Amino acid sequence: MQTNKEAEKCQSYPNPISDLANIVNSPQFKPFIREIAGYAIYASTEKPIDIKNESQHIICSDGELDLNIGDEKYSDDEINILKSADLCMNYTISSIMNIISQQPQKEYDCTKGQLLQTSKDAGFECGTLSFKMNKGGMEMNLKTCMLFSYDMFSKINVPPMINDKLKQQKITLELSDSKGRKVTYDSETGKIVANNGGILTISKYLLLLSLFLF
Repeated sequence: MQTNKEAEKCQSYPNPISDLANIVNSPQFKPFIREIAGYAIYASTEKPIDIKNESQHIICSDGELDLNIGDEKYSDDEINILKSADLCMNYTISSIMNIISQQPQKEYDCTKGQLLQTSKDAGFECGTLSFKMNKGGMEMNLKTCMLFSYDMFSKINVPPMINDKLKQQKITLELSDSKGRKVTYDSETGKIVANNGGILTISKYLLLLSLFLF
């Protein structure tokens, strides 16, 4: 039975939590978080950033999940990759920062984007991202690379609160990998089209992108 304290904690997580649990419990989630944490620790500073360990078993009325963050360890070879200017995530963040600072965009060859072997083993690669958004008359165009697993993104549901915000903006998005698998989204239709021709609702694929852009 869920306690009042547990119910209060559940309010800080996306509802329904079962959608988040599907991501956290997937085999790709741990390597994905490990790559992100490694970038945060080593990419932009000579002194490693201390990321607080967090281990929680979260029980909500519609599901439960185990969340473990901050216990990652990296070899010297992995640290060298995370510090590389050709790290795939560095391409992503550098492109976003250039937009924010109104600097010219740089074109990247995503096939040269590096990532950790643990990410590769989980099915990730440095995919291609094209993103356009028009918000309040201001247009943003982004073409870059992004850590991408087709299998993981296909399991993602966007929480209704984020979903409603996305619907208010004119957005087109395309993600693709070296295998030719492609996912496109257009907020005018509110639907995502996968490369196999199937049409999926807006509730797919966008939550991970929101980690970088929103």
